Amino acid sequence: MQSSISKKGLSNILVGTLLIVIAIGGITILFYFVSELVSRPELSPLIDCFKLQASQEIKVEDSCLDNENVKIRVLRLNDDFDKLFFLLQSDKGSSEWCCGDGCGDKTKCELVKGSKDYFISSSELGNVKKVILNVEGCVVDERVVRKCS
Repeated sequence: MQSSISKKGLSNILVGTLLIVIAIGGITILFYFVSELVSRPELSPLIDCFKLQASQEIKVEDSCLDNENVKIRVLRLNDDFDKLFFLLQSDKGSSEWCCGDGCGDKTKCELVKGSKDYFISSSELGNVKKVILNVEGCVVDERVVRKCS
């Protein structure tokens, strides 16, 4: 009689151990498929906005307004981006200005590594208050526009 009790006890231990092994295997397989799905390029952004903002690889060093131009000094530490977008905000509204490849024929400006001054006409906007620098859909930096000295 004692041998049948120990067989029942042994059978419960085997079933429990088998369930744990199956659960661990299932979790491992599920993790593998989910990580493969998430790492696909079409589901991953080309750039990480938070990392781009934190690294300050590109930023507005200074911005000022003279008679009819906004002067924006941009520091660019890498060549990873083809275009920059400047959003100029004023009392009369806002205007976007693009610089780089693929911006169209209207805009002829060169992107360089290092520090560069960009001059944008503010005649239609009037008193420009703020400049926002946008790269690949990420707001990278913004600066209040002061009067040039």
